[in-house]
This record gives sequence, C-alpha cells and structure tokens, in this order.
Amino acid sequence: MAMPPMPPLVDAQEVRVLRASLAEVATGDGFVLWVDPVVDPDVAIPSADILQHRLRFMLRVAAYSSFILGERVVKIAGVGQPAATGLASDPTANYLRTAGAINYLRLLVKSGFSSLELIADWATDEGITAPLEYTAAIADIVRSLAFVHASGLPRSERLDTLDLWFADTHPFDASWTQPEGQILLSGHVIEPTNDNGHVAASAALHNPVALRIDGPEAAERAQTVLRASATDRPVLLRVSERFPGYRELLGPADPTRPPLIVMAEVDLGADVDCDRQLSDALDTGTELQKRGQPLGGIAFAVPPGSRLQDEFECAFRVLDLVLEQRRQHGGRP
Repeated sequence: MAMPPMPPLVDAQEVRVLRASLAEVATGDGFVLWVDPVVDPDVAIPSADILQHRLRFMLRVAAYSSFILGERVVKIAGVGQPAATGLASDPTANYLRTAGAINYLRLLVKSGFSSLELIADWATDEGITAPLEYTAAIADIVRSLAFVHASGLPRSERLDTLDLWFADTHPFDASWTQPEGQILLSGHVIEPTNDNGHVAASAALHNPVALRIDGPEAAERAQTVLRASATDRPVLLRVSERFPGYRELLGPADPTRPPLIVMAEVDLGADVDCDRQLSDALDTGTELQKRGQPLGGIAFAVPPGSRLQDEFECAFRVLDLVLEQRRQHGGRP
C-alpha cells in the first residue's frame, strides 16, 4: 500500500545534530542508548501512560550511564515501526500514529519532563525494583545538583536538560528517491527485508543512520548498503551474538565505507533469559576489544505493552556490567 506525500516525522536539523553527536561517539567520545519500539506495533492509539513510562526508562538509563562513564549519552527513541504486519501494514495509519507519539514525546521533553532538576520524580518509581548501586548514583546526582544551585554557579543547558532524538524506522519504499541536492528529512534505520528492497532504497538515500544485523544473511546485505553509503557519516550497527556474521564487517578501517559504531542489542521481557542477554552483550564488548574498538552503545528492545518497570532490574544488570567493561577498556579506540 503506497503512502501519499506526508511531512517528515524527523526534522532535518535533528538529523544533523544526531549525526554530529555520532561523529563524536565514533572517536570514542560518548555512548549511545537506543530504546525501541516506543510505540507498540499493534496499538491503534499509543497510550500516554506507556509513553511516559518508556521515556522515564530512557532517562533513568541515560542518567546512570552518564554518571558512571563521565561521558555524554546520545539517546535515540525508535518510534516508527519497521514491521509490515498488523496495523503497521497500513503506511498512512502507521504514519499518523507514529506522528502522534513523536509529538507527545517532544511535548514532554520540551515542557521540562526530562529536566535533571526533576530527576527525583522520573528516576524513582514505586513500580520498579532499583538496585542499590542505581539509587546511590541518583542520590549523588541530586546532591551534585543541590551543590550547583547553592553555589550560584551558572547552569548549562546540558546540565539542566537531557536531550532526546528520534529515529524514523518506517520501512523503505524502494520506488522513492531522494530529491537531488536535498538532504534526507528523516533519520532512517535500514531494516532487512526478504526481497532486499532496503538495499536499493539505501543506495538512493546514501545516508542510513543505522543497520540492524538480525539474521544470517543480514551482514552480507549490510555490506552492500555500506558500500553505497556516504563515507564520512558514522553508521550505527545493531548486533546480537545470535548472529555473529556481523564480525565480518569489523575488519580494518576501510576508507570506502562509513565508520561503524557497534551497539549490543538486548531484548527485555518476562520470557527473556537475562543471564543470556548479559553474556551476549559482554561477548560483543570483548569481541570489539580484540579489535581495539569500544562498544558504542546498547539498544534495548521493548516487549509489547510494557511500562519497563519489571524489566528495569534486568536492564540495569546488563547496563552496569557493560559500562564497567567499557570503562576498564576506555572509550577511545
């Protein structure tokens, strides 16, 4: 089903700022946190309650990561739906639903919901089980903010507000081509398709934000995409140890393709083996260390309908050990 022309979901300036942040991460200065999908694929109208809880989850994880690493954390909310099933099979309905979710999240962020001054509100929740290390870190942040306020020191925007970026993960229409001389108006994630349509689409776009290795043949397809992409823009590579073919992409620096920022994908949910997720994420970090590269980030995959309260304990376990591994290795390659 073809979708009529619509305004972009992600503004060009948002993509420029995101790419500038990723360029810093590619040199080892920063860490990427990705949470998706923020909007469940089979829900016609996104729940404001669930969107708020998922935003709180992002802020908690980001604040703790910044505190432990002493580095900036680039936050990405995967809002669009790559699946061509259920409600997502209707591009127009999916667009309108996604636009509504993005607008609501932007409203929360811009209205001060994500301000560090409100950290006591969004960092704690009666519904989550928070490990002692986390609560201690949040208490230290609150005390640090109180010191800044009491001292009358100038408060920078970065101190007061946690930024948030959005990735439009709608499936590509291979028949669409980017107008010559214009930049892409959405931050796109290349999701593998059975007919390899994403390869042709990305070759026309020249600037994918991310590639996801989620199957045995995905690494080969990703290689094709990378060769067709602009070489000066870092590309996020979401990987899982279930599909180790991603390692084929981690050879010596290749001037003919973009620099890669490798992220470990971590599934959350009641039916997920947290120990296995933790082991896989650490194995990815170890594999990168062998090549002299740091792990660039974590992508948390959200279970449908979750407020990410019960899953926080598992997410924290994975995050805590991955951050410690990165801190010991050092961020810079």
